[in-house]
Amino acid sequence: MSWPQAPHQQPVPYPPVRPPRKSKVVPVVLSIGAVLVVAAVATTVVLLSTGSDPKPQAAEPAADSGQVVDNRARAGLTYRVPSDWVRSDEAVPGPGGVTFTGVAEYGVYQCAGKEFFRTRVASGRTPVTNAADAGAQLHELAAALGEQYFKGGSVLAGAPRRTEFGGLAGQIVTATVTAVPSPDGCVGTAATVTVIGIPGEAAGLQAADSVPMSVLFVASDSQGGPPHPAPLPAEAIAAVIDSASR
Repeated sequence: MSWPQAPHQQPVPYPPVRPPRKSKVVPVVLSIGAVLVVAAVATTVVLLSTGSDPKPQAAEPAADSGQVVDNRARAGLTYRVPSDWVRSDEAVPGPGGVTFTGVAEYGVYQCAGKEFFRTRVASGRTPVTNAADAGAQLHELAAALGEQYFKGGSVLAGAPRRTEFGGLAGQIVTATVTAVPSPDGCVGTAATVTVIGIPGEAAGLQAADSVPMSVLFVASDSQGGPPHPAPLPAEAIAAVIDSASR
């Protein structure tokens, strides 16, 4: 019996030769390049969005510095009003024989053939026989001005308060007015009249038998009347009052 012969095989080299491995250098280089490209694109986007040369912004309008009413010669006071107020050199008669000058008005308008204003400020002098009575005199003046400018209305004057104007000691009184509505709707239906007083000694005026007092008033609609011009907000009136000085 004979044994079967093994199939013929090629001789195996010694040692065995392994097939060459694929290089990893190229993929690594490509990966690093891709990362650098992405980083460069991201940096460009950031620079474009927050660049050092931003678009010019629109300039904010300059604040209105207003105009100064210098009425020291006739009232011993100066005060500041907005630039769009209309000034007048006319002398305005007031209650108790007080003559007011240094007039400035806001919101002058025509209605039913007549001229009106929304706000008026003016100043003058009045004698005070006793400095302790200055507050009471301002109270009466505020009520009388309310009746003068809003005829037939109901006027309620508040208590005088001590305060300072431009570093000068003084007092202030505010009266509220409920006006009678007009059939044509030309006049305001509510208003305020604010009066301040600075004794003559504080205002640098010469005192004689009585102490002269510098006074300033602001009469202003708060409601009613035509839609344009609109009444001034309380903050605008307060700014005029607070600007009073010698």
